[in-house]
Amino acid sequence: MNKDYIEKLLKKLNIMKDEYYIVGSSAMVIRGIRDIAGDLDLCMTEKAFEELKTRYNIEKTNKGYDNLYKLNDEIEFFVNSKEKFKMEYVHGWPLEDIHVLLDFKLKRNDEKDQKDIIRIKKYLENHDKDPLT
Repeated sequence: MNKDYIEKLLKKLNIMKDEYYIVGSSAMVIRGIRDIAGDLDLCMTEKAFEELKTRYNIEKTNKGYDNLYKLNDEIEFFVNSKEKFKMEYVHGWPLEDIHVLLDFKLKRNDEKDQKDIIRIKKYLENHDKDPLT
C-alpha cells in the first residue's frame, strides 16, 4: 500500500475525527519514511469501534491480542482508551507518535524491523528530534 492508497482507505472508512490514529508501517508511509506498507493498522477508541461495527463485519484476529480486530485482509485495528493514545498529526493525519513506534521496533527487534529502525532514526535526525537509543 502506498500513501495514496492508504489515504483512500482512510477516507472510505470515515472514522470519527480524534477517535483513531494510524500505527506501524502505514504511519511510516504517511510520513515518507517508507514507500509501501503491507496493511493498514489503526488504533481506535471504543466509540469509533462501535460505530464502525454498524457499517462493517468486523472479526477478532487470531494473533493473540485481546483487543485486535480485522475488517478485512488489508485493515486491522486495536481498540484502546483515548487516555492511552500516543499520537501526533503529520500531513493532516493522526499518526502513532514516532518515538513510540521506534521504541516498539527496538523492543521487538525482528529482522523486518532493522531497516525501519534505521529509517526512523534518520527521519528523526532530519526533523531535529532526538532518536531514542
